[in-house]
Amino acid sequence: MIFKCENNTSVELKIHNYEFPDKLDGEYDRNWLDIFIKVKTNDWEWETIDPSLLTWDVKALIEWFRTIANNEKPEKNEISNLEPNISLFLLNKYSENENKFKIKLDAESRPPGKESSFIFNVNKAELNLLINELADELKKFPERA
Repeated sequence: MIFKCENNTSVELKIHNYEFPDKLDGEYDRNWLDIFIKVKTNDWEWETIDPSLLTWDVKALIEWFRTIANNEKPEKNEISNLEPNISLFLLNKYSENENKFKIKLDAESRPPGKESSFIFNVNKAELNLLINELADELKKFPERA
């Protein structure tokens, strides 16, 4: 999925693979996902692949977005994960037609020496499209019990 951010910046996130595709022991090890991240601004471009999210982190993100898309108040205005690499923040009221978010990249997912927080706005249709794209990606990498 691509977040079209302010100042003609885009942040692309997609599931690349399991960190350990062949490892089936250890609940965490078998469910870590390598996340492809690409940041593109007018002045610079950067990309990386890093184990940043667990399968259930992606599922929680989908549900958090769905709650907001359904005009319901999320439990928290922030969603962060076990690893601090990717965090999202809702910056406005959850019931507005257009929602404003901040995505923050940190640790190994932070562009070296560059800005690491980006603001993006989405209307309900765009938010639902993001939800569907993320859910489709997660189907390829389900939680491995």
